[in-house]
Amino acid sequence: MTGEEGEEKAELVLRAFERAGCPERYYALCADAGKAPGQWPDLDRQTAALTAAGLEARYDGRERFFACRTRGAQADDIGLNVAISAGIELILVWERSGGPFHRAAYLLAERAGGPLPDPPYPRVTFGSGRPFETAVAESAALFRDVRAALRELILAGDPAGNRGTPA
Repeated sequence: MTGEEGEEKAELVLRAFERAGCPERYYALCADAGKAPGQWPDLDRQTAALTAAGLEARYDGRERFFACRTRGAQADDIGLNVAISAGIELILVWERSGGPFHRAAYLLAERAGGPLPDPPYPRVTFGSGRPFETAVAESAALFRDVRAALRELILAGDPAGNRGTPA
């Protein structure tokens, strides 16, 4: 992939985030950023929450994150990595693009000229009013919407998607 192709794919990813309601939806998940997080759940509880949210997750103990990929008829190369510690970090995985949800939300907020978050790159919070399982389910819903928007852009023949009829 050339540098220009990489930039086109990065822009396509941002457009997908925007269609899915970012940065507003992401920042709503991070409303308590900067406050003390809830109790860090053990690995079994983390796995159970991801499964209950409809994500097929495989834990990578060396890297300390979950790799969530779609299997079966809807299989594609759009996935999600989830790291859980002081908050929940969501990372979109797509070819050589994607990246942290907090970065996409920040770039979109910056483009819109609105107020920028403090801290600048918050993580999804849990505890203080939102159970861990709820935070994971809401995060999974946002991922599914971003993935659906990205698929639509690809299938519509967006130039960076390399499928369909180029616009």
